[in-house]
Amino acid sequence: MLSNMGALIKLDPAAAKAKIVAAFRQAEGNRTRAAKVLDVSERNFYRWVEKLGMWDELDGIVRANGWQVQHGPPRTRDRVLAEVVKAGGDLPRASRSLGLTEADLRSKISELGIEDQVRQVGGVL
Repeated sequence: MLSNMGALIKLDPAAAKAKIVAAFRQAEGNRTRAAKVLDVSERNFYRWVEKLGMWDELDGIVRANGWQVQHGPPRTRDRVLAEVVKAGGDLPRASRSLGLTEADLRSKISELGIEDQVRQVGGVL
């Protein structure tokens, strides 16, 4: 069963984003407090932001308001690229480290638009 926000994300992503942004602004850029405003765990807050692709938007709000940037979970793009670099471009090895199939990793690389960076470290797509 979906939570109210989970359902909103599926049915009306724009409304879900607006609720998250409003909570984030109310919490002055503090993700922990924003999660509390939404009455959810910080982990669920992170999941929603990741699912809706909002990290750059939230980081922009923080910078625009001069709030302190919080270190948080590695962004998917950074995490995927770091594993590919660590594996020396060996996609099968990187996919195992990320818990993905090689096909899923290739798809994720394309989705994230990091093909050039992967090629630079020797990855063959």
